[in-house]
Formats: sequence, C-alpha cells, structure tokens
Amino acid sequence: MDITDEILSVNNVFEAISTEIVNEVGDRLSIPFNIKNLPDHKDYSVRLKKVKNFEYIYTDLDNIKCDCLYWFTLKTKEEAQALNDLLNIYRVSNIKGNENYRSVPATNKNEESNVLYVGIRRGGFNKTWGTSNITNRINQHLGYYRNGNTQGLQLIHFAKGYDFDITINVVKIESSHSMYLNIIEKLVAQKLKPLCGRH
Repeated sequence: MDITDEILSVNNVFEAISTEIVNEVGDRLSIPFNIKNLPDHKDYSVRLKKVKNFEYIYTDLDNIKCDCLYWFTLKTKEEAQALNDLLNIYRVSNIKGNENYRSVPATNKNEESNVLYVGIRRGGFNKTWGTSNITNRINQHLGYYRNGNTQGLQLIHFAKGYDFDITINVVKIESSHSMYLNIIEKLVAQKLKPLCGRH
C-alpha cells in the first residue's frame, strides 16, 4: 500500500501547526522574570505562588487546564548561551546519587539560539496543591520542587543571583492527543533550536 500522499498531507498539517505556534504571538502567554529576583527555596518550603511579586507568574498559568507547549527565551543568543554555560558547569558537580542531585535537561548541539528549553505538559489540575499541571511544571523548572529526580531546568540551583531576564512562553493546545503533542513539540523544537534538551 502506497501512503506517500497521505503522509505528505499529515506532515504539511503538522508543519503548519508548528509554524503557527512559533510565529503567533497573539495567543501566546508570555511571562517575564529575572533569575536574580528568585527567592531562596528554604528547603522547598517556599511556594512562589504565594510570594509577593511572583504570584503574577502563576495567575494565568493556573487557568490553563488543557495541554500546552512552552519554552524559555532570553533576550539575546549570547545571554542564552551564557546561561546554558552555567548549566553545563553545574552538570559537572551535579552527580546522580549525591544528596543534592537535580535532574537537568540533556545537552545538545544547538547553538545560535535565544531559546534555552522547549517542553510540553499535559493538561490537568492538582486539587491538593490548587495548581494546574503547567504551574507545577514551571515550578520544577524554576527549581522549587523537592524531588530532584524530576527533570527540569532547576534554574535557582545553578543561576541564583545572576542577572538574566527570561520569558516563559506558553501556548495552549486544545483537543490534542499525547502522540500529536509530542510530534508538535519536536517540530517546534526544530524551529526554535533550544540550547538544552533532546527532541
């Protein structure tokens, strides 16, 4: 059975979706913050959602109950590379099995991008914490999650105090299937070329 035309048609649909996600600013939630302003996690007792001047990060995120795709950008390629360099230095001392081990994204060969990381999150809401799944995922990336085996950027653990302006970009993906969400993530990552993470 020859399904070349059908595959090409499906590929064109996914290509159009990923291009729209990257180029469409109107439907994108953009949340700026500076790493130097992140408070100490105080043995993971701090909930940024409750910290003055940080609740804005979570206000819109907690309203997202559907699947979404997100990425972290810096203002310039040079700033993104400098932050990624700090992450690479952190990797040297961040050894699995050590008490303070934190799982971080894999290295890759991308260069010349102001995007640090691209990810997806299935929709949902955690009633115990009163937070959406995307809120919890961003919390892990910022480094405010006790379980170090849950992979994330862990920004506060290697870049605390550094002056990096970062924007978290979130695009809601309504009515998706996890298989399709993964395909969309890979295509968006090919376009944005994040400096860390495997796609």
